[in-house]
Amino acid sequence: MCYINNASAKTWRCSFKDGWTLNQDGTEKSLSKGTFYGTREYLPPDRMLPLQTHGPMETQILKEMVYQPVATSLIGHAVVELESMTLSVSEALTDEESIITVIFHDGATKALVERNQCTRIQ
Repeated sequence: MCYINNASAKTWRCSFKDGWTLNQDGTEKSLSKGTFYGTREYLPPDRMLPLQTHGPMETQILKEMVYQPVATSLIGHAVVELESMTLSVSEALTDEESIITVIFHDGATKALVERNQCTRIQ
């Protein structure tokens, strides 16, 4: 069993596996599968450095997240203001996957869950 070592940085490469959104009316919609890979580096004691992302929104979210090592995972959370949106974001990151949840304060989309396949590359 591998535990997160706070003294050293780790880098992950993650690719989208699956996910869904929940709309205001309760309908669920699957997220379309892409081939994009994102890369990020853990900066102890509690931050993530986005090295490659889908775009400015993901970059800002990763920069604002605060992470805490828990056993073999990093658990991250943030409340993020993006233009007119307020998001509550959580992530559980391991050496094998990332599960992200987003709760939207306003708008037609109310929630998002995304699973990514991850590999530690450093």
